[in-house]
Amino acid sequence: MNLRLLFNSIFLLAVWLPVMEILELEWRYNEQYHYGYFVPFFALYLIYLRWEDRPETHSPSLSHYFILVPLLSFVPLLCLQTANPDWRLIYWLGAAAATITTVLWFDQLGGKKWVRHFTPALVIILFSVPWLTSVENRVTNSLMGIVSVITVEVLNLTGIYAVQMGNVIHLKGAVVGVEEACSGVRSLQSSLMAGYLFGEILRFRFSLRFLLILLGVGVTFFLNLMRTLLLTNITLQQGTEAFEKWHDPIGNAIAIGGFLSIALLAWMISKMGKRSKKDPSLENPPSLFLGTSLLPTSSSILFSSVIGAALAFDALWYLPIREEHTSFDYSNIQWDQISDDAVSLEMDSIAAAQLKYTTGAHYNWTSSSGIHWTAFYFNWESGNISSHAGVHRPENCLPASGMVLETTHKPQSWKTPEGYEIPFQTMTFEGFGRQTYVFFAVWDENGSKPWISTTWSARIQDAYKRRIVKGRHSLQFLAENARSFNEAQEEWLIILDRMYAPDGKPEGL
Repeated sequence: MNLRLLFNSIFLLAVWLPVMEILELEWRYNEQYHYGYFVPFFALYLIYLRWEDRPETHSPSLSHYFILVPLLSFVPLLCLQTANPDWRLIYWLGAAAATITTVLWFDQLGGKKWVRHFTPALVIILFSVPWLTSVENRVTNSLMGIVSVITVEVLNLTGIYAVQMGNVIHLKGAVVGVEEACSGVRSLQSSLMAGYLFGEILRFRFSLRFLLILLGVGVTFFLNLMRTLLLTNITLQQGTEAFEKWHDPIGNAIAIGGFLSIALLAWMISKMGKRSKKDPSLENPPSLFLGTSLLPTSSSILFSSVIGAALAFDALWYLPIREEHTSFDYSNIQWDQISDDAVSLEMDSIAAAQLKYTTGAHYNWTSSSGIHWTAFYFNWESGNISSHAGVHRPENCLPASGMVLETTHKPQSWKTPEGYEIPFQTMTFEGFGRQTYVFFAVWDENGSKPWISTTWSARIQDAYKRRIVKGRHSLQFLAENARSFNEAQEEWLIILDRMYAPDGKPEGL
């Protein structure tokens, strides 16, 4: 094998593998970005298509040492990402650095014409990068509200009584939550990617690519609206168990249908003869001897070493922190000791995508006093979380289900068997004609109060001070049908004291 080709390939892998590793965390946990696994292969396919009609090679417009500029940015980016694994700005900066590096590499191969020719194929990688959280939340909330309003109006027009409360639709004897998967967001990002993919394959001009993407978004939103109406009707006719049964199959069918619909739209536009005109001189592309056009072997080794040095610096920078260890662990809660009818429920896929927890538990039971309890436990292991882990707070998520925070009570401290003081926040929510009492706590592996970095400067300080979350836990209880907050609190304290009991269930529960 040509040595230049070998070391150039190693260099490109060194550039992209750290970025893919960062993005893979979101692709794995967040189902609306599962399609990200396919995007690198789409990018390679698009580059292959453009290789067939590549322009003639010219001298590079820049010195190959300019490649060092985006490469050196990997040193701070990797350190910031270790302290803030869920900071989506780092996702974008890392993907941008890798893309710019690859563009500069193409410049070395064939000059400016190669940059203009191959850059559109690289851009598709950016469609696999999760949106900034503030943007995604704004779009999500807007779409959920629109879907809720339209669904309620359609149901009422067809004679089915329905009332919207937040992002929840109340039917006669049933409740349907319009979460992200039913709002169109689940397929929105993938529809943008699909629109760009087919537009690039068929070489549409910019205006038609934009039109295809816009039409794809409209079709996808319509299909997801139909999905919400269908699931609502299934819930009304067959109950919530049928909703759970058909939720994912219908969602997957909608996702596939949306992708095929965009492909059909692209084919229809192509039949209208609206493609970009190709340069006639490129019908028989010139031959290229890679051995003379690629980066020199010494430069490829130097540039690859920069990425290696960035990874080594990141490992050494946080080494003392990673070596710390504590035995504080509550991942083995004995839920069966609380009540004979404690039922383990499957965790919602949306919660898994948002929280990215390592282990989680969701239980329901009713005590002998008639209080209906719901409990959530989450654990995040070291190295996979940031300061945001475990702060999916009830005052943020419960209002989306139609509840209103009525009262914030005095915090209640609970002393664990190991002697740690865990502060629980206590709240009362009003909704659906009843009160719900909430007890919520989040704490770090050593029992300390977790910090929350919400600003750029705070996140940068976390990296500078080598502050990484070594482990985090979250515990939340919701009590319904209690006669008062005091009654719920007394029973909750018994649950805390007894749920780690070696044998026997708590008396009175």
